[in-house]
Amino acid sequence: MAWIRHSHCSFCGTPFPAELPWPRQCEHCGQISYLNPLPVAVTLVPVGDGVLLVRRAVAPRAGQLALPGGFIDLGESWQAAGAR
Repeated sequence: MAWIRHSHCSFCGTPFPAELPWPRQCEHCGQISYLNPLPVAVTLVPVGDGVLLVRRAVAPRAGQLALPGGFIDLGESWQAAGAR
């Protein structure tokens, strides 16, 4: 019963109305909560006086600059995901 485990805002603890659809925006603090948060790893790679950026090839924000990163695979450490 995911709705019982996720019945309160994970940022401030305010209860969500049971009928509120996902993603849920907390009426008290305004934070958005997702039923299926996915872990990601983002890396900062120093290059001279700056950091390495990549140009996104896929949506969202295809063609825009971003820090290198991606989803952490099941059983993978954040360190391994960052290196990948």
